Amino acid sequence: MTQRTVSDLILDSFAEKIKKDDLFKGVAEDVIDSISANRRKKADIVNSLKKVENEDSRTFSD
Repeated sequence: MTQRTVSDLILDSFAEKIKKDDLFKGVAEDVIDSISANRRKKADIVNSLKKVENEDSRTFSD
């Protein structure tokens, strides 16, 4: 099971609602793509920070 944050659940709910709303017709996919891109950036940043943290901990333990 994938662990999800509250913000991920909120964004998923928002994405589903704008897909169904005529007001967002034509831009819904762009909005969803933007949300997805931001999530990937966030995940990349978190992974990079964890990698640096792990490298730092190995440096101090040597």
